[in-house]
Amino acid sequence: MLDGGHTSHLVWNPLTGEVVQTLAATRRGRLDLGGTRPHGRPLDHGHEGRVCLVVAVVASREEPFTDGPMCGREPILAWLDSWGVARVWPAGRPGTGGGTAEDAARLWARGGHFGHDQVPGSCSKGPGRIDTARLLGCAPPTDERLRLPDTPPRPRPSAIG
Repeated sequence: MLDGGHTSHLVWNPLTGEVVQTLAATRRGRLDLGGTRPHGRPLDHGHEGRVCLVVAVVASREEPFTDGPMCGREPILAWLDSWGVARVWPAGRPGTGGGTAEDAARLWARGGHFGHDQVPGSCSKGPGRIDTARLLGCAPPTDERLRLPDTPPRPRPSAIG
């Protein structure tokens, strides 16, 4: 669970490499991160039409987990690759402040990886100043099918092995 009881798909301990899947990738995670409330309802980007997977990391904002060993990173990235999540961080390094709400929405539309503090409308402070280049440092996928933006994702096995 994320702060406030919001559901994540994976929970990862980067010190031990332990990963627990708490929600199937085919199920929508809740991304109400305390942001705007259009029409009195929370804004939930997990309800949008693209793949939206939430990985909660057992770490603190004050000590970036990317300064440590990041055990088990490669299988998680391979799993995200299999769902067509591009290995890019469009909004730049988390924890560095944000632009306007319009900038956040424009960057979010590109897809890729985001910190909770970079989701449009979010008031979350996580994940802190992590090193996105080190986190995504593995080679991007070579399977061109993963790069086609108009192809909906096919169901994939949800377990990490």
